[in-house]
Amino acid sequence: MNTKKIHHTVFLVFLFISFLINGCEGDNSSQWEPTRRIDLDGQKNFRDLGGYSNIYGESVRWRILFRSGDLHDLTDADLLIVDNLDLQLVIDFRSEEEIDARPDRLPAGVKTLHDPINIEGFEELLFYALETGDTSQFTVSNIAKLYENIYTDKIEQFRVMLSGVINSENRPVLIHCRGGADRTGFGAALILASLQIPDEIIFEDYLLSNEYLKDSREESLDYFKKTIEQNTGNTPTEEDMERISNLFEVRQEYMELAFQNVVDEYGTFEEYIVSGLEISMYEIEEFRRLALVFLYEGQDF
Repeated sequence: MNTKKIHHTVFLVFLFISFLINGCEGDNSSQWEPTRRIDLDGQKNFRDLGGYSNIYGESVRWRILFRSGDLHDLTDADLLIVDNLDLQLVIDFRSEEEIDARPDRLPAGVKTLHDPINIEGFEELLFYALETGDTSQFTVSNIAKLYENIYTDKIEQFRVMLSGVINSENRPVLIHCRGGADRTGFGAALILASLQIPDEIIFEDYLLSNEYLKDSREESLDYFKKTIEQNTGNTPTEEDMERISNLFEVRQEYMELAFQNVVDEYGTFEEYIVSGLEISMYEIEEFRRLALVFLYEGQDF
């Protein structure tokens, strides 16, 4: 065998050994870093919760946990992309009215779980401002109050969600609401908290919706402005529009207050999961074992 053939054979053997070492966890290797955002024409806030590191240096596996807005506008090409994600379960936080108005487009065979979460006071505040033009209640602190008790008031809904997510037969799993920012943001935060991801990273993931939904937010603000003009005959001021933006963007203060409420009532998120949601530590530890990978010097173990 000549030298060129020897070098070629050695290279192939090297590739094969590398595959044996890394093949089982190839989707989580530092050599393969998928994009967080799943590029879809019909849903701009579809993204992966993989890659985040927890307090013990473990990393969330890629391509098993997803979050997004609704899937009503998916194109045929989008459906092929979503189909390749091999979703087993979609957990939908929307109301029946929202679902009827904008039903999801999903690949064949994907299970769905309806787990509606309603934010009390949100719609009332919205419609009042549209009718009267009064945006004075749209301060960051007032809107944060709407979300303050979300975890403690929606115990059953978050129990259903987390129980569905930690069941390995349901993964890869997707959680979503209408825009994928608010209700989904708090759901994703709970999932990441259960995997012991630091708060600052959870907040960063939450705030990504502002980046991904920039175009739709501008459309919503324009609609809000025109509707107020039609209903009141007055054009919202620059200050009005700044306050309205608080409603269509996520703010770190919203989640911080909700997190603090959990800590005040339960001490820790772990205690909230065990005592509040009544999900056992055995189930959580099993979820962590399967959903996390330990990274050491660029290799998965």
